[in-house]
Amino acid sequence: MSEESKDRELIEKRNFVMELRDYQKEELIKSPDSIDIIASETNSEATILIRVIMDSQLKSGAVSVDQARQIKEDISGSGAEKGILFGERFTSEAKKALREEGIEFFSKKKSPLPWMTPTELHERIQSVTDHLCQIKCGRIPLSEEECGGFSREPVRCSFCDGTGNLPTHYRSQRCPICGGRGYRTRAYTCKVRLLSDNADFHLEKNWFFLLKKDLLMLLEILRDLRCQSNPS
Repeated sequence: MSEESKDRELIEKRNFVMELRDYQKEELIKSPDSIDIIASETNSEATILIRVIMDSQLKSGAVSVDQARQIKEDISGSGAEKGILFGERFTSEAKKALREEGIEFFSKKKSPLPWMTPTELHERIQSVTDHLCQIKCGRIPLSEEECGGFSREPVRCSFCDGTGNLPTHYRSQRCPICGGRGYRTRAYTCKVRLLSDNADFHLEKNWFFLLKKDLLMLLEILRDLRCQSNPS
């Protein structure tokens, strides 16, 4: 059984954290109740033990305090500098033990994104966008005209999906991006640049939730591209 079929949501969350922090996978280790990755940081020689708990020792499905303590021993045994633990949920004793040891942990409900200001989120979006441009096209365009995904012809508005309106609780609201036309002139056809373009507007409006969504979607594209080039 593949790791995706055992617990896709936790695996996805682990992958997002690795993409967000630009961790590089060095080694994959599977055991009956967990999946470990020994990862390295891009700008340092530090290594991280990243563990996903697939099977809890408890009937509740929560990560137990014993499993929390075990990762501390395994961090030392693997020679890693720190650890990150993913689980469906954690007992209060497990949380306490992990906090005391300074070990990060993520449940299914905890967001993989750290707290960032809208400006910090936007800066990260631009960084990921530039990286994707390098991967997809081999360069970072300095202007609209230099971008292969830019069109002078009308393009369906991705913000309202071509409808020209945005649904609200009471009535439809005219799309602020395309002005209700359902299309945009001189716009991007490339999904990466569309997301980056939308993020500019989301920052202007200080729409924090949508900026987070923009970043996660870009990270998903990055992850898919890496999987295609490295299927193993």
